[in-house]
Amino acid sequence: MLKIKRRTFFLGGALFLPLILKRITMPTDFTFEPPLPPGVPTPIPTPVEVAPECTFTDVGNTARFTGPHGLSGLIVVAGLQTIVIPGFCWNGEPEQLKIEMLHEDAEGYLETVAVLTRLRQYRYVNRILVLQVPAWIGHEDASIVAFRGARTGTTYVIVEFPPPVRC
Repeated sequence: MLKIKRRTFFLGGALFLPLILKRITMPTDFTFEPPLPPGVPTPIPTPVEVAPECTFTDVGNTARFTGPHGLSGLIVVAGLQTIVIPGFCWNGEPEQLKIEMLHEDAEGYLETVAVLTRLRQYRYVNRILVLQVPAWIGHEDASIVAFRGARTGTTYVIVEFPPPVRC
C-alpha cells in the first residue's frame, strides 16, 4: 500500500497544494474532418451555415405590430438569417404561441413554411427575442411573419415584409 503525505506550502500568503500528475499518452495521428464541406448550406440554420444570397426581405427592414392579448413589439430583420424582436410583450393567454414564416399562394391562402419558435405560456414584458430564419427561405418562399396559437392555429398577428430590392 502506497501512502502519500500531503504537504501544504505557504508562499506569499497563498496556499499551494502539490499536484500529482499522471502520464497521459495521446495518439499521434490526428485526423480532423469539418462537420460540413465549405459552401454547402444545411436545411436548418446553424452557426457554420453559409448565408443565402437572397432572403425573404432586405436586412434592416422593420415592422411594428400590435394584436390581442397584449401582443406587441417591433420586428427587425437584423441579418440574412436573423430576426430580432425587441420590446416583445404578450400576456401569455389564451394558449402557447408560435412564430411562423408563411407563404401566400395564388389563391390567397396562407401556408406555414417554417416555425421559428414556440413561446411558453407566461407573461412577456419588454423581452428581446432572437430568431433564426432557415437559409433555404427566400423571397419567393415566404414573406410573412405570423404569431399563431400553437394548439388551435388561430392567427393573432400577421406582418408582411416587402421582397428584397436586389434579388
